[in-house]
Amino acid sequence: MANVKKIYDMCAITGKYTNRNGEEKNEYTNIGRFFVMDDQSFFSVMKTVPVGNWDGKISYFEQKPKETEPAPTTTAPPENTYGQQSEVATPPPPGSDLPF
Repeated sequence: MANVKKIYDMCAITGKYTNRNGEEKNEYTNIGRFFVMDDQSFFSVMKTVPVGNWDGKISYFEQKPKETEPAPTTTAPPENTYGQQSEVATPPPPGSDLPF
């Protein structure tokens, strides 16, 4: 079985926008991935198909390595600095008169 050698993002131009410098740019939508195997075979997986303002052309961009995010830190609940347990409300006994 062949192994994946390269992965490309498959993108389609689905519109245009103007950047803050006033230049008109293409708006790309990621529609899937294109895989090149180490035996030079290839295949693609489409996640979506653009409709409307799509001319049928697909651009392939070499996938950039993802930046690793730092692991989320967990914090312990704050300690009771006075050495006392916090009070927990207990429900009233059944049949008691409640104001609501």
